[in-house]
Amino acid sequence: MKSKLKYYGNMLAVGLVFVILETYTETHGALLGATQGVASAIYISQLAVAAFALLAMWLNFNSLREKPAQARLVLTASAILVIVQYFFRYDTNLLWLLPMIAVVYIFRYEALTRS
Repeated sequence: MKSKLKYYGNMLAVGLVFVILETYTETHGALLGATQGVASAIYISQLAVAAFALLAMWLNFNSLREKPAQARLVLTASAILVIVQYFFRYDTNLLWLLPMIAVVYIFRYEALTRS
């Protein structure tokens, strides 16, 4: 029961981060604003977030197969990074990763809710 609460709590944490950032950026605008000089830094950070998310999904089926707490944490962290990356400039380039992370999270339900 406790591990199922952690499972659903991790998903709610991602939703909470989205709601907080959405509320903040509604009144203040994008997190990075109108800075043009950091375009390459944004591009590099998008590549890093995409690589981390894909690595997190791969690790869930390989080396984190028997470690449910770490697997949940890695998937949750990658989803939060994708959401934060979106709110930097409202750039939708990485939002395709969220359904993929959700599918992995749902597909691995039995393994992620083990104690």
